[in-house]
Amino acid sequence: MKTTDLDVAIIGAGTAGLSARAEVAKLTDRYRVFDPGPYGTTCARSACMPSKAFLQSAHDIHRRAAFDDLGIVGADGLRIDGARVLSQTRKLRDGLVEGVIEGMSPWRRTHLVPHAPVFQGDGTLHAGGARFAPRATVIATGSRPVVPKGWRETFGARVLTSDEIFELRTLPGRVAVIGLGPVGLELGQALARLGVEVTGFDPSATIGGLEDPRLQSRLRQAIAAEMTVIEAQANPVEGHDGAIGVQWDDGRIEVDCLLVAMGRTPNLSDLGLNQIGVDLDDRGHTRTAAGAGQPSRNAALFRRRCRARPRTSSRSGRRRSSCGIFRRPRHGCGDPAAHASADRVLRATDRRRRRTVARPARSGGRCGRRRGSVRSGRADTAATGRRWRGAHLCAKDNGTPAWGRHTGPRG
Repeated sequence: MKTTDLDVAIIGAGTAGLSARAEVAKLTDRYRVFDPGPYGTTCARSACMPSKAFLQSAHDIHRRAAFDDLGIVGADGLRIDGARVLSQTRKLRDGLVEGVIEGMSPWRRTHLVPHAPVFQGDGTLHAGGARFAPRATVIATGSRPVVPKGWRETFGARVLTSDEIFELRTLPGRVAVIGLGPVGLELGQALARLGVEVTGFDPSATIGGLEDPRLQSRLRQAIAAEMTVIEAQANPVEGHDGAIGVQWDDGRIEVDCLLVAMGRTPNLSDLGLNQIGVDLDDRGHTRTAAGAGQPSRNAALFRRRCRARPRTSSRSGRRRSSCGIFRRPRHGCGDPAAHASADRVLRATDRRRRRTVARPARSGGRCGRRRGSVRSGRADTAATGRRWRGAHLCAKDNGTPAWGRHTGPRG
């Protein structure tokens, strides 16, 4: 099997992966983005963007109670067409997704690997029958909603998460929202304003991520005016006539579907991270050492595999160049992912910049150094008669490599 050498491998073409690719592409062309799809980022496809369109419809119909005070007559005749609300949400969502995919077109054919990669014991990646040997890897695989085991097998399509809610063709009549964090509250309140009978369940004394007791009290009062909130653990069971029964210690209700908003888990289980010494717990998170401040076993394995060199920690943990660009981290691999990625990428790109042909930079950059045209680390002597070395990045020149420390005319 042929091995393709890379400077950087980026696993995941979501928001984080695309941002990483944009930065890496400024420094090297030897990179690949691995993602089997669907493309378009979680934010555009099923999270922030479509939810805001959905919320807008909910907020607008909710304001009809204030129309009389504003001199707008006829609010009592307004009605909700749930199918059209969901259709319009999907229409706006699809346009946003197409925009993201269109933005990938300049590099998609040459740098996208449409397969899920798996780590091997030697640190290489296998994807789509090919092998890749990256000097550094950025893992940006995102996350997925948590659904308790057995719920999907028992209730099938009646179990919804934020990934599926906008695919409904019409609004259900009764919904139980399991988990009242930011996502559960946002979608639960929107459904309630659109005419759905909503009951929210959360055993925690705090909802919405708020810790202040006064804010908690005000939040519960506001939410209780629009939907039922039960501070208990929900236990769903089969109900009558295709409904789902939701039981708790003090009662039982029946609903048409469950909206599960119990948090998210990282998409790491299928990467083969155990092959490179990274252990995952039952929640899909990397295991850490029990002692506070002590590097985990994973950190030590990452350090050996990436040949990272521990450095004395500074106050900031990072070194700045004279232009204000952050240079290589100076920490000692307490965070294996951050150290392995940042240190290896920067060391690789430092070497590549020494081989880069740089355009003459405009005068007046932040660094204040003199700059000139460079070929293979030397000045074009026919044009300038001077030699330049010591590459650095100038923030004012949008990341264009500039070369300082003028050493005078040759000869």
